Amino acid sequence: NFVDVHSACVVGLIPEELEERVVRIGNGAGLGAKLCLLDKTEFDRGIELKKRIQYIELSTRADFQELFMDAMFF
Repeated sequence: NFVDVHSACVVGLIPEELEERVVRIGNGAGLGAKLCLLDKTEFDRGIELKKRIQYIELSTRADFQELFMDAMFF
């Protein structure tokens, strides 16, 4: 997917001060899958990363809708 970086900054998806640091990688999911299939080190790196990630279901938060709407700038 293609995201216009400037537009993402304008709507607040990406902080404006990071606009020049964004690097497009194209199909990141596909690239990651290939790396994991072809390189055991990358596969192991993915496993370690998964251990550090915590899934948070935002829709179960009572204040999610209000916070989400307050954060929208358009």
